[in-house]
Amino acid sequence: MIERGLARDPARRWPDMRALSAAIERGQARARWRVAAIAGLGVAAIAAGIVGLREADVAARTRACEREGASIREVWGDEARARLRAAMLASGVRFAAVTFDKVTPWLDAYADAWAAARGELCVDAEVRGRVDADHDARARGCLDERRAALAALVDELTEADPLAIPRAVPAAADLEPIEPCRDAQLLERLPAPPRDRAEALAGLRADLARASTLAGAGKYDLGLEVAEAAVARADALGWPPLRAAARARLGDLLERTGRFADAEAALEEAYFEAARAGAPAVAADACVQLIYTVGTRLHREADGLRWARQAEVMIEAAGDEGGPIEARRLNHRAMIEQRRGEFAASEADLLRALSIQERALGERHPTTASTRDNLGFGYRLAGDYAAAKREHTLALAIEEEALGPAHPRVAEAMNNLALVDKEIGDYDEALRLHARALAVWEEAFGADDPGTINFLSNLSTVHRRRGAHDEALRLLQRAIDLQERVDPTSPTLAALLNNLAAVQATRGDLEAARPLFARALALKEATVGADDPSVASSLCNLAEVDAERGDLVASRSLYGRALAIYEARLGDAHPSLAYPLTGLARLDLREGRPADATARAERALALRQAAGSAPEQVAEAQFLAAEARWAARDDRPRALALARDALAGYQGAGEAAADDLAAVAAWLAERDAAATR
Repeated sequence: MIERGLARDPARRWPDMRALSAAIERGQARARWRVAAIAGLGVAAIAAGIVGLREADVAARTRACEREGASIREVWGDEARARLRAAMLASGVRFAAVTFDKVTPWLDAYADAWAAARGELCVDAEVRGRVDADHDARARGCLDERRAALAALVDELTEADPLAIPRAVPAAADLEPIEPCRDAQLLERLPAPPRDRAEALAGLRADLARASTLAGAGKYDLGLEVAEAAVARADALGWPPLRAAARARLGDLLERTGRFADAEAALEEAYFEAARAGAPAVAADACVQLIYTVGTRLHREADGLRWARQAEVMIEAAGDEGGPIEARRLNHRAMIEQRRGEFAASEADLLRALSIQERALGERHPTTASTRDNLGFGYRLAGDYAAAKREHTLALAIEEEALGPAHPRVAEAMNNLALVDKEIGDYDEALRLHARALAVWEEAFGADDPGTINFLSNLSTVHRRRGAHDEALRLLQRAIDLQERVDPTSPTLAALLNNLAAVQATRGDLEAARPLFARALALKEATVGADDPSVASSLCNLAEVDAERGDLVASRSLYGRALAIYEARLGDAHPSLAYPLTGLARLDLREGRPADATARAERALALRQAAGSAPEQVAEAQFLAAEARWAARDDRPRALALARDALAGYQGAGEAAADDLAAVAAWLAERDAAATR
């Protein structure tokens, strides 16, 4: 506008001042509108800038949280994976490559879950502002414990100790779950850690994680050293929940090293410390360990059951009624119930534990295999061999899938299944499984490993039942030599001596058998108590030898004591009662009391038939009942029918029952001949 008025060319200038003034006024008006518009645009730009800055800040903090979650890759990532693979393959362990392939998915899943939980916690605290400082501190402490446990496990596995490799998959599968660290209700029950000691707390948690990992790897002595040092650090730090946790870990390692009384004291201290500190999860864990230490290891079953009740209260306070601590409580209580002959209660507890584990972990988790094995063991004790075989078969399948066919835990699962096959008389399958289990174990740990003792003993029993006495003696002597080097006062040695004596008795060498039986009995009484069912088994064996030697008074006393123990501990319907009952029935026949013999033999027969016992065991009771009824002139047609059933049973039992088969056949032939005269 001003420029037009000053133009050099007159034709381009304003025609007069009025036109120039009007143009200026119009320009000023437009300028005011432009200023207003520009001002408006400025405000909008400022607002948009603020929003943009906020979005950028949120994005930056979110990325920082993602990096915080991804920090777990420092513990388990590509570099750690490569180190672990190289170390495992260099260990020389036969199944190391399979173990690496099996363990890495567990470690991957755990690291992913930790990263997600840590990232989400960070976003909730730093970006969304949804959690307060106490919640954040509790959750971070929980996640720090999980990270320390993962780090300790990866470090231990990377050392590739041959002792640790077999435990790699179970240890990874049993890492404390991440989910409780994301559960607001569970976190509220945790005491908030002191913020001014965060670094010291993290270091102590790492020590406890390492002690736990060493325990899981079987390095109990080293783990105990770490736990003892952790207790001293916890005392110096002075935060009660971690003091309690350190003592609980110490108690666990003391139990694993055989110092049961010291373990009980440490665990009790951990329980009371945790209860006072308002840490119910730690208190519950200590209680659950006490169930096993006191009730099973120290054989104080009533005290163990009381700790189980106390653990239930603590688990409820911790909010873990459907969690892993409750499943462990049920498993430990079930073991005590089995020892007491309370099989229905044991079954109910184990089925509840299995339900919890399958819901939380999945049906194919290795932990479920252990619970199924416990179920199978209980069914076998109760004489329900079909149910026992079902559970042990499922457990074996899970172990093979999770660990690979050459893993030592697979050997243990095969051994459990073979024990059932032996009880039902399927000796060929029992022999196959026991032999394969022994081979797997020896391949993993060597022929002189103490773990082979159990496999040797079980394999020898099958050979004895098949009549291969020389092979049974060879296997047993090897097991005894190894056990005497390891621990000559162990109940295991008593079982081996008992089996060796049984082979000698079967061969007819009673003078060699009796001192072996007597030594086994004395060892059992000294180690497990005079009223344990295994003591009753030794009493029956010794009674049978005395009967064969003609000392009927001593034999009757031993059988009577065994029967009383079985009835008190296993109830009056357990098939094990058939052993002293048949022994007493034979004594009744020899002493001219056939009516008493009939009652006892018929009771033994009913017990074995109800339990589905092996054919030769049923046949033994049938023939004894037949002899007793015939001698008592009581329903002789039934006596003959029982004898014929026994003959059929022995015919189906194979070569091991050849002598018994001949005896029944001769007895029937004599009665048939008498009937035709």
